[in-house]
Amino acid sequence: MTRAKDGVFQVTDRNGCDGNGARFNIAPGYYNVYARAPGKPNKHVDIHANGMFNDSATGETIIPLGFVALPREKGQPKSVNINELFYVDVSLCTAYDELLGTCTETTTYTGTRVFGIEELLACWWDYNNYGLKNLQVRFYGCTLDPNGEANDYCR
Repeated sequence: MTRAKDGVFQVTDRNGCDGNGARFNIAPGYYNVYARAPGKPNKHVDIHANGMFNDSATGETIIPLGFVALPREKGQPKSVNINELFYVDVSLCTAYDELLGTCTETTTYTGTRVFGIEELLACWWDYNNYGLKNLQVRFYGCTLDPNGEANDYCR
C-alpha cells in the first residue's frame, strides 16, 4: 500500500500472483477499513501490518503497526473493523547533524494514521493464510469526528 501521488485510489496489482504481492495506491483522506472472510468455515488468516519510515539517523526503519486474526466461523461471514492496522506510535529522527553524529530534531507520532506521516515510505501486510481462499477488504471514506456524531465518522 502506498500513497497515491495523483490522489486516485487505484489497484496496481490485484492478485499478487507474480511473487511481489498485491499492491494498491490509497487516495488521500480518512477511511474505515473492514475485512470479511467468506468461504468454508474453520479457515482463517493472520495479518501482521508493517510500515517502513525514513529516519534521518538510521535510514529506513521498519515499525510493526498491528496484528489482526480473521477467522471464518460457521454462519454468515462478519465484517471486522481493521482500522488498527493503519495507525502507529513512532518517534523518528527528522533532522540529523552529520558533523556531530546526532539527531537534532525528533518528531513523535501517537495514534497517527500511517498515511498521514510524511516519512512513510511503504506499508505492507505479512499475510499468513490458513486455508482461506478469499479475504475481502473494503475502504469506506469517513470523517474525523472526536465526538462520533457524524454518520460516517472514523471508528
